[in-house]
Amino acid sequence: MLLFLVLRSSSFTRYLFFLLSIVLFCYFFLIGIKNIFRYNAFCDKYETTLLSLRQAYQVEHDLTKTLMMLEDLSFLEYSIKKRLSFSYHDEHVYLFF
Repeated sequence: MLLFLVLRSSSFTRYLFFLLSIVLFCYFFLIGIKNIFRYNAFCDKYETTLLSLRQAYQVEHDLTKTLMMLEDLSFLEYSIKKRLSFSYHDEHVYLFF
């Protein structure tokens, strides 16, 4: 109905309606572009957060595995020998560089 009234009215009103239509179209177009940029920024932040979360899970898994291995006496003896350079009296240790 509004379009019909605009087409029947004067040329100034048509020009004004046309200009308003172009302004609204540009406004909606810019809103769409702004949302695309916001979405891309959100996706980048999501990917970095997901990557850091996966790394944290991997560290947790490694630490849990190490704690489980520490319950084994042979691994405990191995880690003590490795870190403190411990050896028994009848044992020879060869270091390779």
